[in-house]
Amino acid sequence: MQNKNICTIIAGFQTFDELKEDLSILTDPEIKAEEKALLEKANNFTSLYCQQCKMCLNQCNEGLDIPTLMRGYMYASGYKNIDRARQTIKEAGVFSTPCLNCKSCPVICSSGFEIKERIAGLMAINNHI
Repeated sequence: MQNKNICTIIAGFQTFDELKEDLSILTDPEIKAEEKALLEKANNFTSLYCQQCKMCLNQCNEGLDIPTLMRGYMYASGYKNIDRARQTIKEAGVFSTPCLNCKSCPVICSSGFEIKERIAGLMAINNHI
């Protein structure tokens, strides 16, 4: 709210308590020192988020929807939202561990993600819980 170049947000709420907490910022929009520190720390996690460039789509031998799976990875690893991660895996049409047949992953991610390792981790989370 202090950056005049930002005019909107995309918010996601799962409960009314989350909505109430986020709306409370309107009563005191000044960023405090500890909040600035949290924001700086959050910037270090950009490697968690796929940019959805889709440059990987034609590289996968299994034809996986890698951007969608990387979004599932973000839900599981970043947000700790396993239900949303499972829903996203299902949306990608993946019902088993798809990378088992590949000795090495041919996908070169523009963000530098190790795709095979992330998908294996995501599927382990999906199958474990």
